[in-house]
Amino acid sequence: MRWASWQWDVSIAPLDINRFNSSKSNIKMLEAAALSIPCLVSPAPPYADFCKKSKLLRQHLLCYSLRDWETKIEAVVRNKDLRLALGAEMRKVAGEFDALEVSKQWRKLFSELAA
Repeated sequence: MRWASWQWDVSIAPLDINRFNSSKSNIKMLEAAALSIPCLVSPAPPYADFCKKSKLLRQHLLCYSLRDWETKIEAVVRNKDLRLALGAEMRKVAGEFDALEVSKQWRKLFSELAA
């Protein structure tokens, strides 16, 4: 994984809230979680769904406004303990991700669309 060689301490994934972005996956969150680094995100559904599995992630990673982005980026950059705790929590939540269940949901959707 190329990300690992870059040794980042934090990741960001800002998205406009729109229909197209709502249909994306949470891959950015999973990639950051694999490296145990926090990923600050917009509350677009794929990211909000990931964060809502943890109070800690909801509180520190979801950015609803420009002020949230500024405050939360500064907090994770300045506070190593918070950054490490968020990274560990990201990894824990990602460990609960069930790709097989997601593939079943997609299969069901495609079957309904094809019917």
